Amino acid sequence: MDQKPSLRRAVAALFLASGMCGLVFEIIWVRQLTLAIGYSTFAVSLVVGAFLLGLVLGSLFFGARADRMARPVRVYAVLELATGLAAAGISLLLSHLPELLGGLPAPLPVRAALAFLLILPPTFLMGGTLPVLSRWVAQDRSQVGRSFAVLYSLNTLGAAVGCGVAGFFLIGQLGLLRTAFVAAGLNGAVAVAAFLLDRRLQPMAVTVPASPGPSSPRTRGLPLLLGAFFVAGFASIAYEVLWFRVLSHFMESSVYVFTLLLVTYLLGLVLGGLWFALRLSGKPNPLGRLAAIEVLVALTALLSVALLGEGYLIRHLVARAGAVGHLLNFAHIALVILLPTTLIGMAFPLVAEITTQRLERIGAGIGLLYSVNTLGGILGSLVVGLALIPAVGTQRSFAIACVLTLAVGLTVFQLEPGRTRRQGLSLWGTAALVLIGIALMPADHLVRGVSSLSGSRLLEMREGRDGTVGIFEFDRQSTCDSPFFRCEPQWCPADFSFRKVTYGSISYAGTIPSGQRYMRLLAHLPMLLHPDPRDVLQVCFGTGSTAASFTRYPGLESLTVVDLNPDVVALAPYFSSTNLDVARHPKAKIVIDDGRRFVTATDARYDVISFEPPPPTAQGAVNLYSQELYRSIRRRLRPGGMLTQWIPLDQQSDLLGRALIKSIQEEFPYVSLWIPSKLEAVVLASDQPIPLHPETLLRRFSQPAVRENLAQVGYDSVEEVLGSYLIGTQGLQRYSQGVPPVTDDRPAIEYFAGRGEGFSPGDLLAAAESPLQLLSGEDNARVPVEQGAPLREGQPRPPVTEGAPPGQQETSRTIPAATGSHPSPPWSLDRDAITRSAQAHQALIRAHVYGLYKEREPARAEVRRAEALAGADVYTRYLHDLEYGCLMYLPRQTEP
Repeated sequence: MDQKPSLRRAVAALFLASGMCGLVFEIIWVRQLTLAIGYSTFAVSLVVGAFLLGLVLGSLFFGARADRMARPVRVYAVLELATGLAAAGISLLLSHLPELLGGLPAPLPVRAALAFLLILPPTFLMGGTLPVLSRWVAQDRSQVGRSFAVLYSLNTLGAAVGCGVAGFFLIGQLGLLRTAFVAAGLNGAVAVAAFLLDRRLQPMAVTVPASPGPSSPRTRGLPLLLGAFFVAGFASIAYEVLWFRVLSHFMESSVYVFTLLLVTYLLGLVLGGLWFALRLSGKPNPLGRLAAIEVLVALTALLSVALLGEGYLIRHLVARAGAVGHLLNFAHIALVILLPTTLIGMAFPLVAEITTQRLERIGAGIGLLYSVNTLGGILGSLVVGLALIPAVGTQRSFAIACVLTLAVGLTVFQLEPGRTRRQGLSLWGTAALVLIGIALMPADHLVRGVSSLSGSRLLEMREGRDGTVGIFEFDRQSTCDSPFFRCEPQWCPADFSFRKVTYGSISYAGTIPSGQRYMRLLAHLPMLLHPDPRDVLQVCFGTGSTAASFTRYPGLESLTVVDLNPDVVALAPYFSSTNLDVARHPKAKIVIDDGRRFVTATDARYDVISFEPPPPTAQGAVNLYSQELYRSIRRRLRPGGMLTQWIPLDQQSDLLGRALIKSIQEEFPYVSLWIPSKLEAVVLASDQPIPLHPETLLRRFSQPAVRENLAQVGYDSVEEVLGSYLIGTQGLQRYSQGVPPVTDDRPAIEYFAGRGEGFSPGDLLAAAESPLQLLSGEDNARVPVEQGAPLREGQPRPPVTEGAPPGQQETSRTIPAATGSHPSPPWSLDRDAITRSAQAHQALIRAHVYGLYKEREPARAEVRRAEALAGADVYTRYLHDLEYGCLMYLPRQTEP
């Protein structure tokens, strides 16, 4: 009765649902805990390790008792119910943990120990479900391999489904806490169903024979086999870490790409388990089959390295493929990891079949296997991500993982009593082929694959603990003379050169003028407007340009710069021309820490806090854009202190751009929006009205170091700086009205799917206010529009204006010297110059919108309009000739 197919299918369905819940909780708890202990790779790895260690302890504890259970399905029901209740309670507690702790001033291992203690109860209960349910499923010892393979595959399939549903839908629509409650509710439903199912089952006979002695035929070689399985678990997770690290270079850094990577990895394991159940279970010579699988894992993993090294081809195809590019990315992931993960998925049930034939206690055997494999995985994740990659690099780490997998296969083969010479030659020959491939592969194969950027050359790449950081240089030879851009000789000067720093696929910062312009205003705006700015905190170092701009002010007393990645700071000398060696400045202090945790934990108070985080949609970056962060920032500012935050308005939908601004408005009563370049906005916020005293403003601007630093990016006067002002407090309140803010629990900016399409600057420009209101206090002073109306809703592209403004011929423009000049006292501002500068900034916004649509001539016409209004400078010359004349990505073969 117990083994009716309908009952077995019911149990299988329950375990599939259980697998969905487990991975959903892992995703949610990692996010919640890293808000309290930091978002570094080390912190994330420790949280994941703590989660897995709880599963190990539960598996060992319940596995040792599973064979004495007469009603394992009932015990499984109790475990599911307890898991759901504990998980819901822990999720609720973790949602308030950052606020409850107020920042924990303790070493990371102490904080990680706290994380482990918090999530131990539910993970301990989760770990018991596999050995307990295996006790009922694997009643027929001859079918234990097939039964376990099906159970394991369905549970892993559930994990894949849970990962996909949570990553692509639930968290984005419901938020973290509600998603956790949904998963907990599913646990409860599984428990109820299991209780009802148990009523149809007869109690199982409890007969636990004594285990064979250590020298019996059953257990001979078992310790070596378990050791091999530990190493196999180490290698399998090592591959996962390495694949994810390298693949992240070839596609956007978003939660959706990570979800896709994880789902593909899990589906490979599912396919492997099912293939074993259908074709390999019960076949003779199981140790020989396991050895062959492990050797093939090493071979296919090496082939994946070869494919990853050619990833730049995929990148170039994606750049030309438009919407189809996403399909190419998906195909790339599957091509790289699906075959080796399928083989890895065959190994676990095969080992279960082998070891349970050698152990009388099936539940204890499954619990032991799961624990050994998971412990190996925990160690693999920590060692590879935190030690091996920083020490020897990704490619050599792949080689080490391949060698370990080969060693497992060849060792296991020696335990096979029925091995033949032919099988041995085949295995050793394949192993030799793998070793030859490792030796012959160029040492820079992966570096070349991940460092190929059109029109650039790699200067240095560091594969550190927190990710891969690259320094790239673009100059006339690599860019203007490359086949990727259409450049006229007069548009690209001989001394054209700029550099950028990348983190994975994210462009962190660079020395290109458009980037330098907003980076410098992140520092100059608060330093010019604050009554007495002395102590400054800057989060995210980038190239160091913003930090260097702070040091141009003699009144600065301290500058604290916090960055998560030590390699970014170590590579700062590549940008010494713009960062002025700020890391060595006597008033600067560099702190390597998670910026959010630092702000939450510090007791210091600042006059200015500046944030220049990664793009909002990048995975994990939402922690530096949420309302809870701004609440912490406000507590760390002195009365009247100012926050400056970078927000790229065109990197997400219009709706989400408003949500980012709303998050700041929820915590700061006075907020203004400034756009110095493109749609790279600088938000200036304070708890008090932001004053503007012309005499103070002009006096500070007149300091040579300040004036020169701003003139290098085209700001030759105070009036031009004020012209970058766009909208004030009341205008922004209208602009963001009705839009929910981004919060820790509702990270909408990271889960951006279905939240609007693209960015339309129509409403933004329509809401533009005059910078003169900073002088007059008038809240709704409008900027008179010159030669071109603002964009409106439903009109994403600006109207085309034919020809250049009068008197502005392309061949006879004069560019002021980079050092600029400033009139002498009396300390007064030119109101007309401010208005013209504001109009010019709006023209440059329209030029950027044209640039987004690859419409070269309309973009250049708007730049000429800006020059006619406020004069030409080094920045507008760069836009006209290089940005919109040359650097638009236009492959030659697409040109007429």
